[in-house]
Amino acid sequence: MRKLFLPAIIFFTLWFLSSCFSDDRKDALDRSMTLSGENKKEIQKVLNHYKAPKDRLKLQAAKYLISNMKGHSYWEFGDTYKKAFDKARKTRKHLKETQVNGTWSQIGRGVNAVFRKAIDSIEKSIGFKASPKKIFDVQMLTADFLIENIEVAFAAHSKKPHQYRESFDEFLKYVLPYRVIDEPIEKHKRKELFEKYKWALDSLKIHPMDTVVSQIYNSLELYGGVWGKKYKYPGVPSLSEMEATRFGDCGYITAYFINVLRSVGIPSGTDYCSRWGVNGVQGVHTWAFYINGKKKEAVNVGMPDFKKTNALYVHAGIPKVFRKNFDKSFKKDVTKEYRKTYDFEIENLWGRANLLPENVFLGVFNQNGTWDKVIQSIAVDENRIRFKQIGSNLLYVVFSEGFFQRKLLNYPFELTKNGRLRFLNKNNQTLDAAFLTRKYPPFTVRNEKRKIQRIQSINNCVLQGSTFEAPTEFQDLFTIANFYSTLKQTFRISNSKPFSNYRLKGPKGEIVHLAEFHLLDKNSNEIKQWKSIELMAAEKQTSPKNIIDHKPLTSRVLKDMTLTYSFDTPICISGFTIQAQNDGNHINKGDLYELFYWNKDWISLGEKRAKDTVLTYYEIPKNTLYWLQNNSRGKEEFVFTFDDKGNQVWTGVSGYEFVNLDSILLAQNQ
Repeated sequence: MRKLFLPAIIFFTLWFLSSCFSDDRKDALDRSMTLSGENKKEIQKVLNHYKAPKDRLKLQAAKYLISNMKGHSYWEFGDTYKKAFDKARKTRKHLKETQVNGTWSQIGRGVNAVFRKAIDSIEKSIGFKASPKKIFDVQMLTADFLIENIEVAFAAHSKKPHQYRESFDEFLKYVLPYRVIDEPIEKHKRKELFEKYKWALDSLKIHPMDTVVSQIYNSLELYGGVWGKKYKYPGVPSLSEMEATRFGDCGYITAYFINVLRSVGIPSGTDYCSRWGVNGVQGVHTWAFYINGKKKEAVNVGMPDFKKTNALYVHAGIPKVFRKNFDKSFKKDVTKEYRKTYDFEIENLWGRANLLPENVFLGVFNQNGTWDKVIQSIAVDENRIRFKQIGSNLLYVVFSEGFFQRKLLNYPFELTKNGRLRFLNKNNQTLDAAFLTRKYPPFTVRNEKRKIQRIQSINNCVLQGSTFEAPTEFQDLFTIANFYSTLKQTFRISNSKPFSNYRLKGPKGEIVHLAEFHLLDKNSNEIKQWKSIELMAAEKQTSPKNIIDHKPLTSRVLKDMTLTYSFDTPICISGFTIQAQNDGNHINKGDLYELFYWNKDWISLGEKRAKDTVLTYYEIPKNTLYWLQNNSRGKEEFVFTFDDKGNQVWTGVSGYEFVNLDSILLAQNQ
């Protein structure tokens, strides 16, 4: 039986807690009181408020907050950027009213455009970016604020059905805290959120926890994207400011979601990875989890549909996962909760000197040709470096850091699915031929293979034709099937009948990710003149510019799409070219590429200009790490190996092409 806040065990719980406020916690409480300075009287008011025996649980809660608040602060910008958030709020309201069927992303893009301009205007008017003031919680939080936070947290907990009541330790860590990250403090915000979302407590009486959390999630309409740009606001948004924009960095939107869950007593927190191991994306990724019984369910906040993602993260290429707690144990390693991990030792093969655990790191490749830190070693002992609980099926290096230099201690290696270390130490053998089709992994599991979904959205699109006499009576000419390429593809049709109108029609109710579409005349040349061209999506006319601009990286995302070409006189066509939304990381004809392999440094195997969509190198070193650069364009690049037949292998990605991730997620979300 789990520890619950039930009358039958209250006496034992009170005794247990009062006897277990350790010396360490008392020291932490004393330090907070010392650091509080002139605010000490406010802190003491809270402790005095809960002196009565009936309030001992609340006293323990108060001591937990006070003991740990010394590590928390935020940056205060005052009202400098208030107008920007006001404009964002008004814009979002307007777009919600005028774009009834608009997606979270579409609404967010519109808000972001206005928000960014408003920020630029403010900073231009003041002549510089505002200088914030750092505010320390322990020196500014009032007794009223802390008492209200404690009272609302206990009230929400008491209103939950008994089967969803967490242990007191979980309550302290995942319900009680008044902040998640470094969001600015707002008076009465927790109470406001409780009043707004207390319907969830009634819903818990008749619905499972997962259903209620999904109801809350969908009501928030948070979108996790800034569309290739940094979040324009220079600080961490407050909860009210996040309500104005409803989009932002993953950490910001996750913090808002967790604050809402906690306001109604649902225990929740944040986990994060400092680096993915399957692509060159740098920076921390944060997601939420909530506690349902004995399970911690992960949620990737900002996606259009609520999904529990623990099952996805098993395969997502994460080297390490850490948990943020209010007590500032920011480096609590929880990787084993998400995926298979292994402990291992690496030899200091090249005899680097003066190694200490704190200057030796496990690393992964970044697209600058160097290595990013994942975690420091736990021990360096007799020329062996030890690491613990590392995610498998990924490529790693081990390096030392000192005097602004990073030096590898051994060859790159693969930590295989079964925990074996496979070193990529170039031997004397050669690979007869290596066939390169990409410079970057074709998809990521964590994004549910969205790149492949975009490609496959072209399937079942139909090319149709109609005559001048019956312009609305279209005949099917060609149906696209088995489309699986990021490249522009040409389709031939055998129909010789001329039509005045040609229409590409997407599957009913489905979304099509379209980058390029062009008709071909009877001589297979692109048709460049027409009477009119009309693009419709969701029964609304929209611009076809991104589809006919010959720029493969511009595209449109279209539901119930029709793209219609009309001509003054009937014409015959021989076919059409089409390209799905793509990342441009395939082999582009005419581009100049350079292949490198690793042998204590990156060594070039020479440049080659692509004459086809497959680039071939002959007689290259075998059993090493490779890196393909496009010297003509683009930035996204990542390391790979080759199999014995010369095909590229993207460790942590290859092998998942035909794995049905939908079924994996469905099994968890049922």
